Amino acid sequence: MKRKNTLKTMLQVALLFCLTISFNANAQSASRVGNKEFYKTPYNARNSGSYGKGQHLLSLGYGVPNFLYSGYGVGVKGSSLVYGGDRHIGIGPLMLKYEFPIRDEVGLGIILQGAVKSWKYGNGNAYRDHAWGTGAAFMGYYHFNKLINVEKLDVYAGVGINFTYQQITTDPAYYSYYNSYYGYYYGNNDQSDFNVRPCGVVGARYYVAPKFAFSLEAGYTTFSSLNLGITFRL
Repeated sequence: MKRKNTLKTMLQVALLFCLTISFNANAQSASRVGNKEFYKTPYNARNSGSYGKGQHLLSLGYGVPNFLYSGYGVGVKGSSLVYGGDRHIGIGPLMLKYEFPIRDEVGLGIILQGAVKSWKYGNGNAYRDHAWGTGAAFMGYYHFNKLINVEKLDVYAGVGINFTYQQITTDPAYYSYYNSYYGYYYGNNDQSDFNVRPCGVVGARYYVAPKFAFSLEAGYTTFSSLNLGITFRL
């Protein structure tokens, strides 16, 4: 129930963010007398000012939900162990992204993410498994600054390739208990996975100051599908 409430709260924050930037964007767009002239200007010459060549971006974010070892689960309170659930404690993923422009509307970026999780189980939650993961994604971004004439609103889409490494460690006490009880070891004490996958996102950031913006990003990068954060123009 706690996980559902947390996800519901995050989605409400995301919806409020979208409504806020939409309201401000419409207000700003309506007040600009040069809107018609903007769209009459040739594509290569126009720019709303929300992004451009020479603008390097550094973003920090927090992602939900935490996809690190999704589907892994060990149990409920009591003496029996139930696998396949998803009762866990997790942090992250935390995201750091750097993007540099190659054109007024096109940028290249690198994303670094990290996340941790743990699962308590067994009689009195005597055991605890730990997992951690890290990843990097290399992305190409298209910004809609030549199509949306709002200086404070940067809307973009990106595609790229994603590399992830994750590792999970079974509680040593449970590992020993399993061997003494059943006469053989339960799998491996440490398990790890390395994956390479394509990824894609859509996002928006709204500048509340010339070099500072709040951002929202949806899609798949490393360990989450929704990221909330902040962006600095360097």
